[in-house]
Amino acid sequence: MSTPPGDSLPKGMQLTPFDPHFRDHPYDVLKSVRERAPVLHDDQFNRWYVTRFDDVRQILRDKDMSVDPRKANPTSYVARIAAITGT
Repeated sequence: MSTPPGDSLPKGMQLTPFDPHFRDHPYDVLKSVRERAPVLHDDQFNRWYVTRFDDVRQILRDKDMSVDPRKANPTSYVARIAAITGT
């Protein structure tokens, strides 16, 4: 069931096209999330929403966040696992 905009932040199904309010007003919902919680952890689906352009750009450029061992910092978790496994 859909929850209209209010005090609580949307999570789970409320942030998918299966929710009628999100489907009809996705930009309004995401604008509200961006203003109230620019980085939102959705504990129902265990995912993160990063809604500000500068934050997204910083994350995408951060080599510690890369899952590609060829692009990751040598001391990052991904690079260390790749070195151990030889991938």
